[in-house]
Amino acid sequence: MQKAKEDFDKRKLEIECYFDFLSKLDHDKVVLNFEELGVAKQHKIDAELGKILKANGFLLIYNLVESFCRNSLWEILSAINTESVGLKMLSEHTQLLWIKSKVKFYKESVNVSKLENHIHAIATDVINNTLISFQEGSEFIDLSGNIDKRKIQELAKMYGFDPVVAADKEKAGDDLLAIKTTRNNLAHGRITFAECGKPVSIIQMIKYKDNAISYLEGVLSNIEDYIVNARFKV
Repeated sequence: MQKAKEDFDKRKLEIECYFDFLSKLDHDKVVLNFEELGVAKQHKIDAELGKILKANGFLLIYNLVESFCRNSLWEILSAINTESVGLKMLSEHTQLLWIKSKVKFYKESVNVSKLENHIHAIATDVINNTLISFQEGSEFIDLSGNIDKRKIQELAKMYGFDPVVAADKEKAGDDLLAIKTTRNNLAHGRITFAECGKPVSIIQMIKYKDNAISYLEGVLSNIEDYIVNARFKV
């Protein structure tokens, strides 16, 4: 779990750095002082630029959310790989994950011969109690643009870790829906950055950031407990 935690902490620092700067814009007059060829100059950060900078905060927060989920899920699969156990030693959740990783034809038109070969390969592994392993970057970890609290709870049930966090963090997680929706609107060009940043205050943006981090920290604690106690085994 160390790698996922380190990446999470690194991204948190990046976000805190950005939002510390963003908080400075919450004043009547904000001026950037700089030098050009030794000459002191100033540039006023006007309202339009402020809107764009606020909107960019949604991208940073969502980037943290999605990277956290992808890294944490891989930590679970990596921990299973490390245990070097057969299918019979794994919980039902983990057995289903393994089967899902094996069934690669689900995105293609199903050919009877291909289906038979897949079933035979899976049956052979089950009969032989083959050691379970997952490949990094597995296609079935498909998260792009789709992470909010409900999705994380679905992933918790799929992977087997506890979906429930402390009450205050649970409430904080509700903001992930607005963060995801706004990020997707920006990413797909449905709104401009200025349009996105106009209705939201800097105080509200900081709240979004704090709530996202609070909820993810609660989920991180649950996943760490799941891995440390090897709850993916029977």
